[in-house]
Amino acid sequence: MKKQLVIAALAVATSLSAFGQGYVVFGSTKNQGGYYAPNTPLTGNPAATGNAGITVGFVWAAQGSVPLAGNSGTPTASNVLVDWNKILTDPAFHFATNSGTGALVKQALNDSGLAQGGWNYNSGLSFGLAGSTAAANYTFMTVAWSSTYATPWAAAAANSFLGFSNPFTYATGADSGAAVSTFAASGQNALGVQPTVVPEPATFALAGLGAAALLVFRRRK
Repeated sequence: MKKQLVIAALAVATSLSAFGQGYVVFGSTKNQGGYYAPNTPLTGNPAATGNAGITVGFVWAAQGSVPLAGNSGTPTASNVLVDWNKILTDPAFHFATNSGTGALVKQALNDSGLAQGGWNYNSGLSFGLAGSTAAANYTFMTVAWSSTYATPWAAAAANSFLGFSNPFTYATGADSGAAVSTFAASGQNALGVQPTVVPEPATFALAGLGAAALLVFRRRK
């Protein structure tokens, strides 16, 4: 009887190890990181005025899932809100949560120096991805928003910055360690981050005055 219990316990332990927690390294290099509009430096860019920079997180789903938002890394200013809605309401993809802390996985981009545009979540160490399985393949997509907002939902509500990478396949690790792949190594391309530009009333007024002046000038000629 005791032998049977030991065998059963070993079988359960083997089963748990085979379907244990999946581990991820959420990091990216400068060349495969994020930018204000493709390939535009963050520092000194007019789009950064009044904002605290860019924060990145990621969404994930079963391998082969196709995100509703498509695979364009830089939506235009006019469709930022539309694409936010596609990302936030996608039935297959959901934002990553750290299983150890229960918090949304997010990290600010480096905004200066040689690593500008890249990021390194959790000091480059792997972490448990809540809901994932070890040694399994999933489809991932990095999502970026203005650091002015704590979450992507808040950024979407403000119709603010948005950027997202191409979908790519990521293999989760069985435990913490350097052997777990980074996003850049798994095939993530550089992503652009598009601010929403909404003209202020004063801008419309100036445009109207300019048009009126041109009409008067043409009539005098």
